[in-house]
Amino acid sequence: MNVIKKNLSVVLVLTVILTTVISAIAATSAPAEIKVEGASVSAIVDKLNGNQNRLLITVKDNSGSNTKSFFVANNAEGVYSISTNVGEYKVYVDVKGNTQVRACYIIKFNGVGDSTGTLTTRVLLPSGVANGDYRPAPAGVIIIVNDDEIGATDAEGTLTFPAPTGDIMVEAKRYPSNWGQASVTLESHEKKQIDIILDEGKEIYENSTLVMDQLQDSVLDRNFNALTLRFLNCDGKSIVLHHVSWINLLDPRGGANTYVEQLFSLQPDGTLILNDIATFKSLLFARSGKILLDVEGYEIDGRGHRKTIEFYVSSYRVTGQLVAPPSKPDLSVAGISISATILGTDLELNTVSDTNGYFEFPLLPKGNLSFTGETVQGGIYYYGTGIVVLDGNKSLTVNMLNTVDLLNGVERFIVTPMSSGK
Repeated sequence: MNVIKKNLSVVLVLTVILTTVISAIAATSAPAEIKVEGASVSAIVDKLNGNQNRLLITVKDNSGSNTKSFFVANNAEGVYSISTNVGEYKVYVDVKGNTQVRACYIIKFNGVGDSTGTLTTRVLLPSGVANGDYRPAPAGVIIIVNDDEIGATDAEGTLTFPAPTGDIMVEAKRYPSNWGQASVTLESHEKKQIDIILDEGKEIYENSTLVMDQLQDSVLDRNFNALTLRFLNCDGKSIVLHHVSWINLLDPRGGANTYVEQLFSLQPDGTLILNDIATFKSLLFARSGKILLDVEGYEIDGRGHRKTIEFYVSSYRVTGQLVAPPSKPDLSVAGISISATILGTDLELNTVSDTNGYFEFPLLPKGNLSFTGETVQGGIYYYGTGIVVLDGNKSLTVNMLNTVDLLNGVERFIVTPMSSGK
């Protein structure tokens, strides 16, 4: 027994060391923060019922405040550009899970007087590529700089505008199928012209996301009685579609796809309503694991939107209660965050225990559920962890244990089957 305790202690120490090293490596990989007098930044994540969430970054400075939206995946980090009347800010944001912001700070700033030059963009259409004969594109080509839409070209195919300094990427879009881009380096107060030749036959899609209103943590209740799809722009507003090209159930294993647009109707506000629920359910229930639904639609001005939403269909539910351990019978089990994953998938679930330690994951697909709860009280860490096979509804009694409890052989959790009606 002493040998076992000694080995467990060594494992715990090594785990702590490894965690510290990984944290240090992660910290050094993040860009350095700078301070800008009179400026502050903040970020929140708005959880959407799709594969992406909406990140809202707010910069406050002497000119007021400006909030800009971006679509991000779970556990995403990146650098985002936000401009105010004072200047342009580069903001680093690190997002964990669905809604947690681990870091948000400024890494670069260019004041208005130092941060712009003048760029003239001329857009050309190829009329005789073999001999280099190009003609100006017609008016209305959309110009985008560093993912921000700047404006549209005039009758001569040009657009002149103030542009940020440094290395910038300029895109040109002519709906529905002409696209081109060019990169340029611009110094402060410098004037430059670039030419962009549009390629033909391109699939041009806008920066939008597809949501299914009935999803909860990427899981669809198998007993659903309504289903709505909609595209959202970065501001979270529904996009009004003029027509839908397809709604397609994809087979992730490479098998035959199933087109189901005939089961939906397009509403005046751009949403897609499922009309034939029974047929759609039968198609979903015939599949297992992750389900992919691909949708393409267009606005009246030709702007295209195409996204694939990934989700699972629920089969079971798990309820549980966190319990204080023998080493600390008065441990508070209220308000403890519990995270869970279905092993072998990218599905992540989160909940919080109530005042009596009860929690629930009401919508779960088939698979193996791995769960973790953690709390620090009195400077001591307590964990509730385990893996449960989802072959029916389950009730869990989860002991919140520390190292002493583990060494004393306290059981991690107890599983009790539940009937489907509970």
